[in-house]
Amino acid sequence: MLHNLAKHIIHLKESSDAVLCTMDRVEKTHAKLFSSGDAEVAATQMELGYVAGLYKATNVRLESMEKKVGNCIGLAFNLVAQQDSRRAREESRRMIKDSATMRVIATVTMVFLPGTAVAVCCPPGACALVEGLLMRVDDVWKQLLCDA
Repeated sequence: MLHNLAKHIIHLKESSDAVLCTMDRVEKTHAKLFSSGDAEVAATQMELGYVAGLYKATNVRLESMEKKVGNCIGLAFNLVAQQDSRRAREESRRMIKDSATMRVIATVTMVFLPGTAVAVCCPPGACALVEGLLMRVDDVWKQLLCDA
C-alpha cells in the first residue's frame, strides 16, 4: 500500500513539474506578446504568477510527502527485519538446546555401547570351540583381536 502511495506521489510530482514548466513558458510568452502597461495585462501576469506559486507550493508538499512515505517504507522494512532477527535468535537458542541434548545422548552412547556390544556378542560364561579347544571369553577376544 505504501509503495502504491509512493507511486502516486511520484506521478503527481512529475505532473506538477510539467505544469510548472508550462506556466513558466506561458508567463514568458505572455510578457513578450503583451508588454504594454495595460491593467488587464498586469492582472493576467499576476494571476499567472499566483497559479505558478500554487504549483510550486504543491511541489514542495509533494517532495515532503515523498520523503515521509520513503521513511515509512524504510520503517516497515526495519520492523520486518527485526521480527526476522528475533525469530532467528529464538531458533538458534532452540538449536543450541538441541545440540546440548545430542551431546548428552552421544556421551551416554559412547559409554554404554561398547559394553552392550560385548554383552550381546559374548555373554558372560560363554565358551567357544576354536580349533578343537575349549576357550574362555577372554581367549575368544584375544583371538578376535588377533584375527582382525
